Amino acid sequence: MACLLATPALVPRATPGGSGGSGGNSGSEAATPRYRGGSKPSPVPDVDAERLQRSLGLSSAAEPTALLRNLRKLPGVRQQGVLDNAAAVAAHLLSPAVGLTAQQVGQLLECCPVLFSWPPEQRAAVLFGQLMAAGLTAEAAAQCFAAYTEAAQRTTLAPGLAELAAILAHSQDRDSSLGGPVPKVPAAQRTVAALLSKRPNAVHLVSQSGGYLQQRAAELQQTGFTAAQVAELAWRQAELLWTHAATQLASRAAVVQQELGLPAAQVISLVAKRRPGWVNSSSETLRKRAAALAEGFGKDAAAAMVLKSPETLGCDPAVWWCNLCHMAACGVADPKAVLRQFPLLLPVDHASPDFLQRRLMLQRVAQLSTAQLYERHPGWLLRRKVPDLVQRLHFVEHRGQDAAHLLVYALYRPLQGFLAAVGASQAEWEAWSAANPPAACPLYSWAQQAAAEEAARLAAALPPELAQFELKPHAHFRRKAVPSS
Repeated sequence: MACLLATPALVPRATPGGSGGSGGNSGSEAATPRYRGGSKPSPVPDVDAERLQRSLGLSSAAEPTALLRNLRKLPGVRQQGVLDNAAAVAAHLLSPAVGLTAQQVGQLLECCPVLFSWPPEQRAAVLFGQLMAAGLTAEAAAQCFAAYTEAAQRTTLAPGLAELAAILAHSQDRDSSLGGPVPKVPAAQRTVAALLSKRPNAVHLVSQSGGYLQQRAAELQQTGFTAAQVAELAWRQAELLWTHAATQLASRAAVVQQELGLPAAQVISLVAKRRPGWVNSSSETLRKRAAALAEGFGKDAAAAMVLKSPETLGCDPAVWWCNLCHMAACGVADPKAVLRQFPLLLPVDHASPDFLQRRLMLQRVAQLSTAQLYERHPGWLLRRKVPDLVQRLHFVEHRGQDAAHLLVYALYRPLQGFLAAVGASQAEWEAWSAANPPAACPLYSWAQQAAAEEAARLAAALPPELAQFELKPHAHFRRKAVPSS
């Protein structure tokens, strides 16, 4: 049975011993860790995982092989602690004081056996009590320990819970420095309980020693973050608070300020709100990409593009140079103007099968040239997955309606809104779509063939210095192998 609480998949480990002999019962496997000097390891007890589960009444709630594997990761003294204390810990977790089900306790034992290695009053009762007092349900608290088992080794989470609550108390519904939309989760609802329930691994934050989070928050504020922005980071990018991120953020902000002229405070706000991936790039890589963007589009225009679409700064220049060449080959008079207006197109591979299939279908339905589509409706080129779009357009055709007139609804509306625009019921759609999968739509077959031909044409339009690159998913480039002479 898979561990429902754990994030990573659990893969059984091969039983020690030669392949010629009998492996025996995996539940009674005895580990013999190698002694390499230093402190002598504590004795490792012989553990029968199946017997342990039966003794706790949890036989069907966990996978013995996975439990044994996770037990063997613990020092011998902690493994013995599980044998000595698991019954008392399980009883406490099943009691009305906590209220977990047997299934949940079994899964927690499998994923986080170390929690069961102390008497309940030393770990489980204290830690569950503190998390539940903070507003978490028992199940949400269990998810936290499954996501970050190190939390179960802390004697208390109280200091971290208090410090995180103090940070989140500065949450705001709107970033006054940027305007911005009202967030999906109102500030009043951004509590410790809400954060840990949404992202159980954020229990890492509250597992630190007292004063740790306060220090990280102070460092970020010295970098230029406001208290509200630190709260935003805790909610959206918690990992920046359990690492020494302030120095890294300060250096990245300085690079962007120097190359694009954006004020450091504006860059900080951008990071807090939009979480661009280039925060994790090296300063050298970021500097090269920012300089190339400024040279290619103009410094002021590049800065405006980054504010509209922060990921443009994380894009390899070869990506957007290829895109400019592709757009020019399609008759776009001023490709740079299109990307300045709609920078979301900049890091996308304009010659990928999906992009070309969508583009060609849109041109066919809307009766537009490639240049007209780029210049008038650049946003269409990123809307709706191709199979979904194909099926919607085929449905409109099936009902004898004008696909061009309903194209915007097919692109932008959720299914219910699309059906309302078409005048169809959910039942009609379900019956028709079941009998007409996207792969069976003639438009899809046409788009696939046309896209393959168009890709070859665009590849031929690239100059030699760009033709040597091969575009990979997520707009990364890898140099092709050069044939030996």
